[in-house]
Amino acid sequence: GPQEEETTAMSLESGSWTVKAQVGNSPLCPNPAAEATCEQTVTVKSCAENPPDTHCQSLVVTPPHGGNYPGDYRLDAVAVDDSLDAPFYTFVATRGAAPPIQVGPLDSGLAFVSLDAGVWSIQALTGDNLLCPPEQTGAQEITVAQLSDKPNVALQGAATQSTTYPNLPAPLGNDGNRATFTATAATDEQAAWEVDLGGLFAIEAVVLRNRLDCCRSRLRDIQIAILDFDGTQVWISELLNVENELGGQTLDAPLALTLSILALNGQSVDGRFVRVTRLPDPDLSGTLGAGGPDEMNILTLAEVEVFAAPSALAASVTRKLALPTFHGDETVQVSLDVLSTAAPVVVAVREAVPPLALVSEITLGGVYDPAGSITWSLPAAASTTVSYTIAAATSCVGQLEFGTSSFTVDGKTAGVVGESILRRAIAPTPLDAWQSADIGGAASLAEAVADHSLLLSATAAGVKGSADALSFIATAQAGDFELTAKLDCVDDPAGASQTGLMLRDSTDPSAAHAFVFLSPAGAAAGKAGTLKGLFRRETSPTRAVAPITIAQKDVDALPIWLKLKRSGTKIGFERSSDGASYVEIASREIGTGTSQVNLGPTPLAGLAAASASDQPVLVTFSDVSGPSFKTSGPTLRRGDSDANAAIELTDAVSLLNYLFLGGESPACLDAADFDDNGSADISDAIASLNYQFLGGTAPAAPGPTNCGPDPTAEQPDLGCAKGC
Repeated sequence: GPQEEETTAMSLESGSWTVKAQVGNSPLCPNPAAEATCEQTVTVKSCAENPPDTHCQSLVVTPPHGGNYPGDYRLDAVAVDDSLDAPFYTFVATRGAAPPIQVGPLDSGLAFVSLDAGVWSIQALTGDNLLCPPEQTGAQEITVAQLSDKPNVALQGAATQSTTYPNLPAPLGNDGNRATFTATAATDEQAAWEVDLGGLFAIEAVVLRNRLDCCRSRLRDIQIAILDFDGTQVWISELLNVENELGGQTLDAPLALTLSILALNGQSVDGRFVRVTRLPDPDLSGTLGAGGPDEMNILTLAEVEVFAAPSALAASVTRKLALPTFHGDETVQVSLDVLSTAAPVVVAVREAVPPLALVSEITLGGVYDPAGSITWSLPAAASTTVSYTIAAATSCVGQLEFGTSSFTVDGKTAGVVGESILRRAIAPTPLDAWQSADIGGAASLAEAVADHSLLLSATAAGVKGSADALSFIATAQAGDFELTAKLDCVDDPAGASQTGLMLRDSTDPSAAHAFVFLSPAGAAAGKAGTLKGLFRRETSPTRAVAPITIAQKDVDALPIWLKLKRSGTKIGFERSSDGASYVEIASREIGTGTSQVNLGPTPLAGLAAASASDQPVLVTFSDVSGPSFKTSGPTLRRGDSDANAAIELTDAVSLLNYLFLGGESPACLDAADFDDNGSADISDAIASLNYQFLGGTAPAAPGPTNCGPDPTAEQPDLGCAKGC
């Protein structure tokens, strides 16, 4: 004290003690003892004088549901004290020379302890004084068998569930963290959680870990099913923890449900999916009426563990791509290597072709289904390779991603492995009269695919706040102008991009601007997106963007034509469905007012794109008015004299053959001029070899990788019969 309460607790060792209670009516006055003092003498016996009258009557060790396998074991001990003192319990589990596991001391005879495989000695130490040694010990020995020697493959699986309780998504059920958990919605009467292992596995055991915080009784009336590669159920358990019998029909339940498929089935079960379901309990009979509405239906899981190894198969199928990337409408060969693991076997292959891919040159009798697959029925052979070629159907395709392909051998269906994504390569090109700017740390690639068509890849945070990050392709405009562009397509994996037309004071991240763009964020199913508008009224690092009201903002499908025009002090934005008839959808005045845009005499007007995520957005603009994107005259990669898109030994050899052995002129003699001094001679061949093999100086502009015009106008011109 001092304190207002009349009671407190003190820890006393053995001996004779005088205990005083000094009382008064003000803790701020001196000598409260002067008002009143109560006292009492107490003799505290030593532990040696404490009679050993506490007896451990029983110790029951209950294994996890499913048998004596690793998991959380329940310990129940009962002790009585002859003096009617309240007993306490300390549980100790030992296994050989390993450090013991201790739980307690507790004032209850119930505890849980997590045991791995091995022979364990479980002790319950009991007494009636926490400060004194235990008075009696109950002991029991238990052998914990190994559930499986296979790894927990659920950790690498993709989890889904029938519905989701707020902020408790399915992946929390296989993240390896017992402290997190997943849950379905309270109204879901067909609650299910499922993990896709990604391939065919020989499954030996499944463990469902219960929550540690609360609500354990919801792990009742459970079934575990195994589905094959195509999603067909091949095995299902009996109903587990019926009516919460393992929890005594209370709001408690086991910390885990363990299922040894090896013990139940006699062997492992081949499957790709593991599904956990819960039957509803509308009358709460499993808790004898206890719990609220959430108790009826919710399936909640802290962790699902699936112990398995890849299934043994008589063959394997591996996909290989001839090229890691594709450019434009380039075709790429796809090969499937079919290899028998022992004797030759008959194999049926089903290849899921990427969406928006053009398929040709199918070998060995493969049958193409326009719905998106190729199938082969292959005779028995030790090894076979089938192939076909693919190309992107449109320039909108940023990558070709293969779906779930499979093969069937000896009645088992498994997945094709190997390379699964073919990405588009964008060859950056000079844009002639257009200015290309990566504003605010943006990363972009721009390729002129035609005189007035542009393929643009942009990774940038977007136009927001007081500083923008975007890719901007623009020309300076003085006075009135019109800029039109057809937005053909947008490939945006993140669904957060901004692509459209912008009028901007400069390339400063905080520059004044007006911007109308297509946003796919929040678009209704099957719709392309919504047109939105933003403006920053002045160039200032403290001036945030503000919205522009858009009329006719919904975009059902692409393409859509956009127009940006200036007439006097008015900035107008228009849209069209055919590129001929336009309607105004937004406008802003140029000026210094709070709702106006303060622009200089020659602002920049152009195409703007930002992914607003860490993934690039791929945009195709066509029918762009204004100067051509294509540079007049041939383009080249410096040093690539045979124009095969690579600098290699043959480039130097072809130049030397031409110079000294009467060989044909290189395909692009201008490119063979390695140092761009206006002459292709032996020094260029030597410089090329030095660069390739000795780390010498790189070739002159436009460089070895960029495709662009020769910046030097030689007289006479060396010539370039085949550019890049």
